[in-house]
Amino acid sequence: MIKRKIKSMTTKDVQKFNKLCCNYPGNIDLAQERYLVDAKSIMGIFCLDMEKPIYIQTEDNKNFETYFKEFIEEER
Repeated sequence: MIKRKIKSMTTKDVQKFNKLCCNYPGNIDLAQERYLVDAKSIMGIFCLDMEKPIYIQTEDNKNFETYFKEFIEEER
């Protein structure tokens, strides 16, 4: 499993991110504390608190980092 922290997002960013997720060929989830939502569900994304850290995760690593590079927070 691959898990990366995503950057803070505005409403427009969430819409763009969700569109990317919907076109992603594999399963993709967002995790926040004890919650796990399908990243292809815009309603699920908006149920998360955008002020707290959110992690994107997938079992499929084909081009994952490249596909979502705009939204993945750089590791320090």
